[in-house]
Amino acid sequence: MGLNCHNKPTGKQTSMKKALLRSIGIGIFAYLLIYVIDISELATVLRSFNLWALVYVLPFHFSLWTLRVLRWKILLKNEDINLPFFDILAIAASGFFLGCMTPGRLGEFAKVKFLMNAGYPFRGAFMSSLLERFLDLAALFFYVVFAVVVCWTVLPDALIFYLVIAALGFIGLLTTYIKRRRIKTIILQLIPETVSGNVEEKLSILSYSINATRGSQRWGLLGCSIAMWGLNHIIIYLLFQGAGFTLPLYYTFAFSTIGSLASLIPISIYGVGIRESIMIAMLPLVGYSPTEAKTAGFMFGFMFVILLIYHTLWGFIWWMSPIMQRYFSKESTP
Repeated sequence: MGLNCHNKPTGKQTSMKKALLRSIGIGIFAYLLIYVIDISELATVLRSFNLWALVYVLPFHFSLWTLRVLRWKILLKNEDINLPFFDILAIAASGFFLGCMTPGRLGEFAKVKFLMNAGYPFRGAFMSSLLERFLDLAALFFYVVFAVVVCWTVLPDALIFYLVIAALGFIGLLTTYIKRRRIKTIILQLIPETVSGNVEEKLSILSYSINATRGSQRWGLLGCSIAMWGLNHIIIYLLFQGAGFTLPLYYTFAFSTIGSLASLIPISIYGVGIRESIMIAMLPLVGYSPTEAKTAGFMFGFMFVILLIYHTLWGFIWWMSPIMQRYFSKESTP
């Protein structure tokens, strides 16, 4: 047993391995800059960037966050948590800011801590945040299917394969939800009786939170999530135009979806390096010459970084706002 303990990786070693793994994307990004991209051409594009594009996207940015707040407000109300609009906005934006600082955006669950500091129960705070992530995944899968349909004739076979796998994964999740009662029964039969009660309680809590969104409200929440992703794609479209490049809006939606999936790949930080490589490979499939695609694909990926900066600065502003001060300590009151 002593030998096994010595061979077990420490937390520090695990963190180092994750950091090295994520540095692969940074290495690819550096390789693109040094060996693939024409730096002088890239500099020309950056110098000629239409700064008004940064203003044009603001209405879409504000609309996106309005939908995000309204969606979470509904989920919170289902958990008997009632907060003013701007309190929800401040907490949600602050959670997003912290999420940008952590792998997998886990920092977003700091929202749970903020609500608990205000005296609200962990269950309602956590479940409302968890359901937000479920809705985001459902909306992302919707756009994955959209990307497959739009790009079916131009996508490389390997990419089609992975997109189809993702779509099948969504179908699997949907089937699991439909058959959830049967699956719950099977799980409780398979696990030891000593833990079955605790597991059943957790599943019941999750089921209660999901069932709290019924009928038209459920479709409204899903529609809200799809619209939020759509606004993100429109922002990418406008920024890409601001860089002097054109791409049909429907292709932008499809390519942005693929770019969003790149951020889930664990060998990069926010998909940097991976996303640019994919876009450089894909733009020739929709009419760009291989030479044009290098700079255009790099810039398309870079638009995601600008979008991230937008959201991060927005979150930082709210995190520093007077509204959030009452949610930073347990002495605060709702």
